[in-house]
Amino acid sequence: MSQPATGAVARALPGFKLGKKKVFIPAHVITLLHKPHNSPNSAMFQVPLTFSKFDLRDYLWNLYGLEATKVRSIVKISPPERSRRAPATKYMTIEMEKPFVWPAAPEDKEPWNNKLYQARERNQDAQWKQMIDRNKGKLYSSKEDAKTSERKDLRKQAEALLRGEKVWQNDNKVDEKPL
Repeated sequence: MSQPATGAVARALPGFKLGKKKVFIPAHVITLLHKPHNSPNSAMFQVPLTFSKFDLRDYLWNLYGLEATKVRSIVKISPPERSRRAPATKYMTIEMEKPFVWPAAPEDKEPWNNKLYQARERNQDAQWKQMIDRNKGKLYSSKEDAKTSERKDLRKQAEALLRGEKVWQNDNKVDEKPL
């Protein structure tokens, strides 16, 4: 009779010693990354630089009941830029007993407002290209700007003035200045 009770207790606890660190309001972000080349029994996470293998293992066990059998970590150092080096990024890969398969991407992306997302991406790309051109010394020309209807109307009026079809007139009365 005591055999089934110990078996139930053994299944309720993980196969490793749990940590004692208590985190009540976490100030860290852990991101599950989709890597197609990974096997279904492994998962990759982007974690803060201060995270250890034991922290991730305890985090997954306490929040999701997921037992990580192996944990590997790598710190990717970013390349130096002109005046500084961007902060490093830490990745951890775990191996699990149960496989995890990513769901298929949805065909209809309308509930996530995909059109707005794509428009925002195009706008960010255009701004990024302008910033790169400005840093290279290329000046921004107003001819490259999309012409609005107000600018088109103003251009037509100016051309009519130059051809002599219209006469310049200003209806605003200005105070006369004494000479």
